[in-house]
Amino acid sequence: MKKWLLQAIVVLVLLASAGCQQADAIAREYKGPKLSIAVVGEIPTVHTKKVSFTSVSLDDVLKDLVKASQTFDALFVMKSQFSIADDDKYVPTYRGLTIPTFFIGTERLYLPFVNEDSSYEHAPTFENVYAAGFLDRGTEKEYREETWEYTFPENKKTDAHIQAMYADIFDAIQQIP
Repeated sequence: MKKWLLQAIVVLVLLASAGCQQADAIAREYKGPKLSIAVVGEIPTVHTKKVSFTSVSLDDVLKDLVKASQTFDALFVMKSQFSIADDDKYVPTYRGLTIPTFFIGTERLYLPFVNEDSSYEHAPTFENVYAAGFLDRGTEKEYREETWEYTFPENKKTDAHIQAMYADIFDAIQQIP
């Protein structure tokens, strides 16, 4: 009897842990309207047909902020470009766009990119942060910034969590008036 009870407990524990693993593996897909995203760096691997990505350079965006803001719904700056993207000459880019900028792969939020005299290398790190967004909506009379932070639960960085994070970012983008 004790052996049967022990086996039943083991089976229940295995089933429960398999159920948790399956729940973790379910990626949420973006279902909103079509979006067009400008990307500095490598195009992200995202499983949706509702989002198109276009490679751009920060210099091109800086040359015509109005065109970039009218052409795209958001700007993604990928981790491989952070050492370039934190140059003070690009601060007006992030502050001048009327679309949000998302820094994908950051552990240091958006602060070293949108403030002069700061660098990504020397900025403080934040636990579990993987992406941060920034949109300057201020005027000469009013200081107003919108920001977003995206983390992984329990520091789990699986493909399913990455896909869900992108879906959350796309939802935030499409909600911006």
